[in-house]
Amino acid sequence: MRLFDYIKREGLRTAAEKIINKIGSKLGGRSSETVFLCRESQGVAPIALSPGYQIREMVESDIDEFREFNFFPHIDVRDYIPARKDGAFGCFKEGRLIGYVCYESEKIKEIHGTGRFALSQNEAWIGPCYVDRVHRGKGLNKALVQAVAASLAQKGIITLFTSINGAN
Repeated sequence: MRLFDYIKREGLRTAAEKIINKIGSKLGGRSSETVFLCRESQGVAPIALSPGYQIREMVESDIDEFREFNFFPHIDVRDYIPARKDGAFGCFKEGRLIGYVCYESEKIKEIHGTGRFALSQNEAWIGPCYVDRVHRGKGLNKALVQAVAASLAQKGIITLFTSINGAN
């Protein structure tokens, strides 16, 4: 995503902080760290959402909206919808996509150049995730992840992996 697109989407303050952190890491400051997480899940109870919000698995009719909303230029929404072992859940406010969480399973997963590992039939990778900044702080990302975890548990996928970049 180009700088001006990032500023428009995330705001000037967030963009400036990210630029300062990047410059600092290049000048010998502490670079961001990535934390990897693994959790066994038998499914979780859904989180109650504020009125007007809905979470559901995305389908082919959501592709155009997902492609337009997609925050990460390196992902192709067609990798998640429709896909045999992968997918995406969306959070919608009054019918409009305002956040998403993707998942992948049964494949060799490469994590931003940090390594590769094989996901077995009962394992999944959660991510990428994104919630529009206007709607943050309402527990929507947590609700999306829990919806994904519950859906995957119904398919027998109980080991979930993800990573979080320290700069995020």
